[in-house]
Amino acid sequence: MINMDERKARVYELCEGLYSIMCDAVKPHDKERWIETVWGNVKDKSQKEFDTFVEMTQGIIDYKDEDDIPD
Repeated sequence: MINMDERKARVYELCEGLYSIMCDAVKPHDKERWIETVWGNVKDKSQKEFDTFVEMTQGIIDYKDEDDIPD
């Protein structure tokens, strides 16, 4: 069974990571509303789809952390 609290916490964690690496041109003005929108889009996905979202999002964050993407 899917634990929605854990799933939501993971989405929030990933969104915080993404937000921290976004440039001002694409950074949402209302971070909390943006995170809630992302959560609304992924909360009811299948476990496989959710895992893919997590893997891809974490990959973007990790790639930036390696300084492979210029600021």
